[in-house]
Amino acid sequence: MTDIGAYMTRFGAMYDRLRSGTEEERDFQKAVVKWMGYISSEYQRILESVISSSLQTGDFETLHRCFFQVTRTRLLPGMAGGLDHCQDLWPLLDCAACEGPEELYRLLPPELGMSRNGHPMLVCAMNLLMCLLYSREGVPRFDEAAPIRRAEKFLSTKRPLWERSVVGFLLCLLRRDTAGMTDRLQSACASYGQLKTAAKYQKLLCLNAYGLVVLAKMLLPQEAFSELRPPEAPNFSGAYLSWRLERTELPLEPCFTYPEPYTLANRILAQPVAVRRLFQPGREREDLTPRERNTWYQDEAAMLEQFIAGMETA
Repeated sequence: MTDIGAYMTRFGAMYDRLRSGTEEERDFQKAVVKWMGYISSEYQRILESVISSSLQTGDFETLHRCFFQVTRTRLLPGMAGGLDHCQDLWPLLDCAACEGPEELYRLLPPELGMSRNGHPMLVCAMNLLMCLLYSREGVPRFDEAAPIRRAEKFLSTKRPLWERSVVGFLLCLLRRDTAGMTDRLQSACASYGQLKTAAKYQKLLCLNAYGLVVLAKMLLPQEAFSELRPPEAPNFSGAYLSWRLERTELPLEPCFTYPEPYTLANRILAQPVAVRRLFQPGREREDLTPRERNTWYQDEAAMLEQFIAGMETA
């Protein structure tokens, strides 16, 4: 059985189980969205195969379609993570590479404000990203001073080199330090392969690094961007980067589709990524501390409702 065949067998069994156990169509659609957000081992093997073969043949359009598909899958709403908008930093960087960095303005509206609830690296990097998007446009609540201080402090720690490299790149981008960006990009790719949390398909190419580069291309003057040097690493393809940067229109289509009767999955992947939303679940609870009541979380339930509503009107 092929990798896709094995995946479809597992997907179909779960799809049928959800179908038989759910009466309301809307609830069924929500359940399928949540299930699709899980990257199974069968799905990972498909990605490994497509990425490897596409690199060997130089088929960068198929490679890009693969990245597009897995990025939309990872950004499907519904799975609570206990953090605010910083929880999706990694796939959001991937989305910048796959769908264009301008899409981040839609996915991360300024109303979200600064991140405060999450892993120190994620909070630090997200706030630098929010400043990159909004601080120099005069949007209130995005003063660069505090995020810069926090980033500088983070870079002086002994956190993993991968984390410090990404934060360092974003800080250098904020400062328009292309030499520093080049160094950080090189160290990011060099350390990415050591991540224990990264799946095998992710280690084949460091998609996050492409997201950082295309973000820099959007934000920097052309003269400054031309000084940025791509990394020399086995998990970074300069040829794919050139292909990607030359595209004014990107193929926003998956590398494989779902057959009947599972075509709902194709509609799900075709639906634009849900805008990040926040809420305070403990705001009215007197049994919690003031800090707990004031903690913001990503509102996966509201995002899922918005996502399904978008499918209905598409």
